[in-house]
Amino acid sequence: MEVYAVIDSHREMAVSLKNDDGVSLVLRVRASVDGVSWSIPGNFETYELDTRELPISSVETANTPFTFHAGDVWGSIHEAALYDFPEMNLYRCDSLVFRTELAPGPDGVKARIPGKFTTPWRTVQIGRKAVDLINSSLILNLNEPCAIEDVSWIKPQKYVGVWWGMHLGTQTWVCDGRHGATTENALKHIDFAEANNIDGVLFEGWNQGWESWGGRQHFDYCKPYPDFEKSAWQSCKIGAGPVPIGTSEGWLMFYHGVHRTCLMSASRARLFMIQPADALQSTTGVPIR
Repeated sequence: MEVYAVIDSHREMAVSLKNDDGVSLVLRVRASVDGVSWSIPGNFETYELDTRELPISSVETANTPFTFHAGDVWGSIHEAALYDFPEMNLYRCDSLVFRTELAPGPDGVKARIPGKFTTPWRTVQIGRKAVDLINSSLILNLNEPCAIEDVSWIKPQKYVGVWWGMHLGTQTWVCDGRHGATTENALKHIDFAEANNIDGVLFEGWNQGWESWGGRQHFDYCKPYPDFEKSAWQSCKIGAGPVPIGTSEGWLMFYHGVHRTCLMSASRARLFMIQPADALQSTTGVPIR
């Protein structure tokens, strides 16, 4: 269901607090008309984990949104307007009591903030049905309005890719016997996307450098692994695009190519400013429909 207008209907209460040291705090609470658990384990590094269905009392940690069902009530705990502030996870400290934990930086510091600052909204959504949580505009209304006035050029789309096989352990990022980002696997995904009217294919792990992923990695986008033919998407034809654009980092060029299955894709490349025949960087093609 596509929604063209969102109504922001709420009541707000602001409570001003001040301690003996002169530190002031304004606590704002909004009540909106929108108003067993489902979650992924609390992890500051990734959200790409399996969803768990557990009794609330058995949840030790959880990323938000933390969704729950109790009697006739469906609910979700999350946050909004997260600007220049660490995200939160939930940690159980009693049978049905949770506390928030803020994500630290690499040096262990959770936040460096000025003397006056605003925290994100902490949200609790309540509904009579699970779909009420999806249809709620609470999070949207608590965030700042979109800074882009004309969003007509933004087109949501579906895409498929190989990354989930890596996270499940059925495939790997690196070039071994279970490497996921191979030319053969890429062609299977392209055929599947074409047959099922899916707009895009995202392929990660085809370029060298994934051996140290998660550490001090250095990706080389000009050197594919031996089992990935980087130019397969343009194996039948390479065609021109718009006039190259001169930038401080070289020429930016857009062009198109044609695969042996007659699938046309678009790509971009960055060329040396002085010797444009030499490519600094190029990307795998994106199918054109």
